[in-house]
Amino acid sequence: GLNEVQVRQTDAAGNVSAAGSLTFTFDTDADIGDDLAVSLTDSLISDAEKASVAFDVLGLDVDATATVTFTDINGTTVVVPGAGGFADLSSLADGAIIVSVSATDTAGNTTAGTGAAITLDTSADADANLAVSFSDILINAAERTAVAFEVTGLDGDALATVTFTDINGTTVVVPGSAGTADLTGLVDGAIIVRVSATDTAGNTTAGTGAAITLDTSADADANL
Repeated sequence: GLNEVQVRQTDAAGNVSAAGSLTFTFDTDADIGDDLAVSLTDSLISDAEKASVAFDVLGLDVDATATVTFTDINGTTVVVPGAGGFADLSSLADGAIIVSVSATDTAGNTTAGTGAAITLDTSADADANLAVSFSDILINAAERTAVAFEVTGLDGDALATVTFTDINGTTVVVPGSAGTADLTGLVDGAIIVRVSATDTAGNTTAGTGAAITLDTSADADANL
């Protein structure tokens, strides 16, 4: 805080001079109120959000500047100055991100504040092994109403969607959990099967698809 020093001189005859004064500020802490903190409104960061992650610094003293540091599971950091704004976390690995804040004031004091933790999740297929498979790739008329499929490699926080597309571009879309699909609305021929997953962070990722053949007639041209 603000301090004052007064000085008087006394000579050999005992005369005392008028007081001279000096005021100075004693500052040993860059966080006088002990309330420095960093906050984030979104604690789960998706691929679409990672390049512009909003944060705010609270309790910053008027004579101080803040530095916010984001650290991933590998120890890689992104350092952003300022009392609030945005950070680009594109260079960090998915997983837990530790967010720390410090302040440095005009006296040169540096103080750490209360940090935060967020999760960076930029893929709905973290292991890159999402796929759809079939035990039967030649589907006849008797089978077409319940074509069995299996989705593998689905992340625990994700939901899968499987899409069947015929040669005319007509599609049948079913959730991955269904296990079977009714292809009655598709025409005979090659069927392209695609799988995608969407996780709780909002990421959507395509997996490895498959190809099957729909053949529901022994007389395809109806000219037997």
